[in-house]
Amino acid sequence: MAYIYIIYSLILYVLFKIIKIISTYFLISPELYKIPSLPLIISIKLNVGNYLLGVPFVTNIRNFLLEPLEETGIVKYFDILWQRWIIFVAEPKLLKEINLRSDLFQKIDASNRPMSDCEFAYIGRKNILFENKEEHLRHRRIANPSFHHIWPTELFGDIIKELFKELDKDFKVNNTINIQDMTQSFTLEALGKAAFDYNFGAVQKSHTELIKAHNETMRGISNMNYVMFPVLEKIPGFKRTHLFHNIKILNNVILNIINKRKQKQQTLENNNNNINLTSMNNSDDNYIKNNIVLTSKISEKHNDLLSYMLKAEADETNLKKRLSTEELLNDLKVFLIAGHDSTAAAISAAIHYLGKNPECQKKVREEVISIIGDKKDDVIPTLEQIKEMKYINMVINETLRIHPPAPALNARIAQKDTKLGEYVILKGQMIIPNIYALHHSKKIWGDEPYKFKPERFEKETLKSSYNFIPFGGGVRICIGMNFSLAEQRVFLAMFVKKYQWTIPKETIHNDKIEVNKTYLSLLVPRNLYATFKRRY
Repeated sequence: MAYIYIIYSLILYVLFKIIKIISTYFLISPELYKIPSLPLIISIKLNVGNYLLGVPFVTNIRNFLLEPLEETGIVKYFDILWQRWIIFVAEPKLLKEINLRSDLFQKIDASNRPMSDCEFAYIGRKNILFENKEEHLRHRRIANPSFHHIWPTELFGDIIKELFKELDKDFKVNNTINIQDMTQSFTLEALGKAAFDYNFGAVQKSHTELIKAHNETMRGISNMNYVMFPVLEKIPGFKRTHLFHNIKILNNVILNIINKRKQKQQTLENNNNNINLTSMNNSDDNYIKNNIVLTSKISEKHNDLLSYMLKAEADETNLKKRLSTEELLNDLKVFLIAGHDSTAAAISAAIHYLGKNPECQKKVREEVISIIGDKKDDVIPTLEQIKEMKYINMVINETLRIHPPAPALNARIAQKDTKLGEYVILKGQMIIPNIYALHHSKKIWGDEPYKFKPERFEKETLKSSYNFIPFGGGVRICIGMNFSLAEQRVFLAMFVKKYQWTIPKETIHNDKIEVNKTYLSLLVPRNLYATFKRRY
């Protein structure tokens, strides 16, 4: 009987969805009708690819959206998951309006966002990624101090040195390796260290069960079948019990880190109070100085995101503006997910393009050597030296143009009837800023938008326009932008000094980098290989 009930419920669910989709498709407002549409057959192919075949979103952009967005800068299509018309935008002036008028074009409310049980179990709805208005500002206010300080190059450099040791072992067996596996190990370790002073063991390939749990969770969250058909989670044979077990492991690891850090913080505060009371009654100046030095050392032990966030929490006098432990936990996991995969993809793409363009690789190496020397040693560049490396910045920017971390920004919802350029946008309309189409527009970048040409960014003014927005724009610009760029600069500077490399002739990435289906549609390369040779 239970199976019959489940099948009956599934049939009713599908029929209801079909009726709703058909009625919404044909009942279209005059204002929306004026916005250019994708042909019906193309919309069907786009939906089937996105939600049923597991085609990466960027592949569908390349196949179906680039040409119409190149022509009009704005186009709509009907989305079967959202069961509504969605407008894609890739015109710089329109994108600027959307980003700068964030009060009018807000992210879709978290409660209305389709989400699988798996995704909800891991990051929930109350986090910095999904919240809006005052709730988003509350999360951002606590997180801002964490990201708006200067990251020491040693944070990344020490991990890169460990990575070099592991690569030496690998190269004894095979010097052609998967670039993305290597960079993901580095960025996961770097973010673990920077976020909460935790060693994931990704570079040394220890803690393999934890890494496996993380990777399986990411694959589970990106499976759109469970978003389209949530009932699958309740059907024997489709239940993902092991996946939820992995999520529990990951949640417990980070929650334990938070709780232990809070306990240490409380102990430190108590010690400080005791020291202050003692010093008031002690005339020995040396005793006071020694205790102040001791306290200073204790308080400076942790300089990671979590410590800054906990300090911001403690300094917030309005209790309503503080984050709960659950919200803090969710934010840290968002930083971990979005931060390490996106930066790893960017570094992998840069290595790929430098491998395909040896003249650019040579130019980067010459710049690095001219600044930090060619001593046969793994030198970590200083902040001052990094600032001198202009060509590396051009390489990073050109990589982010061709291969942005995410192909589109999160959907925005119009809060009232308004105009966007020449078009009228009605309240409740969903809009998605399309970064990938913007970055590959022939009107902006010329007839060869896929050509790797770092010299495009010799003019700094280009970055200030809305022709180039790899991290978004406005008040919702990616909070981890500076952290990611710092990682990329140090990694490429040390890597290009240590190795030279080429791309194998037999590759699926001849024209464009092919990617996996991922959570948040991040552009994570698929089977991206390079052949390396040590320089010293």
